[in-house]
Amino acid sequence: MPQVAVSVEKGRGPEGRVAVVRLDRGDKINALSPAVMRELRAAALSFEDDTATSVVVLSGNAHVFSAGFDLKDAEGKARGSMGLGERRAALRIGPRMCRAWWEMEQVTITGMNMSWGSLPRLLALMGPARTKQAVILAEDRISSADAREWGLVEKVVPDGQALTEAMAFAERIAALPPIPVAMVKTSVNRLSGALDDLAAHMDGDQFALTNLTEDHAEGVAAFLQRRKPRFRGR
Repeated sequence: MPQVAVSVEKGRGPEGRVAVVRLDRGDKINALSPAVMRELRAAALSFEDDTATSVVVLSGNAHVFSAGFDLKDAEGKARGSMGLGERRAALRIGPRMCRAWWEMEQVTITGMNMSWGSLPRLLALMGPARTKQAVILAEDRISSADAREWGLVEKVVPDGQALTEAMAFAERIAALPPIPVAMVKTSVNRLSGALDDLAAHMDGDQFALTNLTEDHAEGVAAFLQRRKPRFRGR
């Protein structure tokens, strides 16, 4: 049996209206394999008919939320030998996971990946110039101060205090009338993301095509070998 990486704890906070979903693979990387992403999507969908929960906090382990996609995962590596049709299907796992979390009625407190349909969301948060900088120069680390200034995050807290602060924020929301809270979140999401599909629908195909390039293979090899990549536009 595969190890379960995602746990769901409900019934916390005021009137038991706060839930915590924790991603923990038991290491300092917490990488996202396809199996883990399916678990995260299932966790989000488990709240679909849950009227008792108002706020969901998505947390990692004590070391990190997630270092990104698991390049060593066997299922993930198998994409390299797939045809385009199979590859497109496999690449829907991440976007489906993100959409499940985006569409939840419950208020969510969490982090965000820079792919899987997030370009429109980043654009809404930071504007075009910062979004291009963050995505094109993705190898650059964004400091917590810059992330706060750009609007990428709402609050910066001392190391080790993220979950405590998130829970305090969640409890404030959970103490409010749950029905209008859910209505406001849904309305704001629908208004702010009304045109998202115009940009996000092509992400999967673009990713599938760029995965076939020599530059993609070079980038993965350089990462695993801990060296600087040499891209040639091929």
